[in-house]
Amino acid sequence: MQSHPSVEGRRAPPLSSCRPSWSISPGTRKMIAYDNRVYSLSATMKSMQVTCDLGENTTNACFCFKDRILIHTDNNKLFLKQSPYSSLDTTHSSKSNEKKDDTFHHMLLFEKAQRITSVASVNAMETHVIAVSCSDKSLSVVDIETGSNLWSQNYAAGARQANYITFPQVSDNIPLSSDNFNLLLATSSDEGGLANLWDLRCGELIKTFQGHTNRRDQCLGSFSPCMRYIGVGGEGNCASATLYDIRGKGKSPAIPQSNFGKNKEGMPFRDDSILDIQFHPLYPQLVTSSLSGRLRWYREEKS
Repeated sequence: MQSHPSVEGRRAPPLSSCRPSWSISPGTRKMIAYDNRVYSLSATMKSMQVTCDLGENTTNACFCFKDRILIHTDNNKLFLKQSPYSSLDTTHSSKSNEKKDDTFHHMLLFEKAQRITSVASVNAMETHVIAVSCSDKSLSVVDIETGSNLWSQNYAAGARQANYITFPQVSDNIPLSSDNFNLLLATSSDEGGLANLWDLRCGELIKTFQGHTNRRDQCLGSFSPCMRYIGVGGEGNCASATLYDIRGKGKSPAIPQSNFGKNKEGMPFRDDSILDIQFHPLYPQLVTSSLSGRLRWYREEKS
C-alpha cells in the first residue's frame, strides 16, 4: 500500500514513489523505513514514533540485506549504511554481525546526473543487488558490495520516467525456484499506461504490459507471491487495478476481473485513482489504495 505514516510535523508526501519498508528480523519487526525517516511501532502497533531522521532532502529509505543495510537517496545520489537496528538481529551470531559491520560502511554508492525517482531492494534475503530508476528515464542495477553497475538501460519504462520499480518479494510460505525471482518491474505513464518486465540477470526486456490507464498519477505495481501475475494501479474517477499474467510471450492483455473496482451490484466504486495494489503473502487476496483515502480488499471468488 502506498500509505503515508501520519506523524505530527510530517512534511508533504515525497516526490519519489516509495513504499514503507518493514524490518524483518525478530528484534526489529516493529521498524518501518519510509521516505526520509525510520519509525518504531508501539507494542500494540496503534502508534508510532520517529527513531531516525535522515534529513530534509532524503527519500526512498528502505531496509535490505535482512535489516543490516539502510538505503536512502538524496536528489541524484544513493547512500547506504549499516542499519543501526541490525544489532537487534538475534538470528546471527555476534561474530557474523561484526563481519557485516566491517563490510558495509556509510558510503555514497551511486550517483546520476538527474534525480533518483525510485529504488528497488529485497530485505527478505541476503542479496547484494538493488535497482535504481532516475528522472533521465534510465534504469540501473547495482551491486551494493562492490559498488559496480551491473547493467543500465535507457527508456526502461518507455518514453517517460518510471513511476515505480520493484522486485518480487521472496516468501518462505511459497517455495519457488530462485529463477522465478530474476525479474524487475518498471511502471510508467507512457502511452497512457505501461509496465515493462526486465530480466534482472542481463537487462533484457522480457515483456510489455498495456491495458490499464495511467497518464498522470504515480500508479505502482506488485508481483503476486505465486509469481504468476503482476498488479498495476490505474487512474480515473472510477478507476480499478489491473492484473496481468506474466507467463507467455509478447504483449499481455489484462485478465478479466468482473468484480474489480465494483460493488456487489456491479456498480463501479468512485474512489478516484488507484495508486497501489498489494497481494496477501498467504491467501488469494489483495488490497488496493486510492486517492480518496480508501483501502479495498478483494479475494478470489469460489465457484
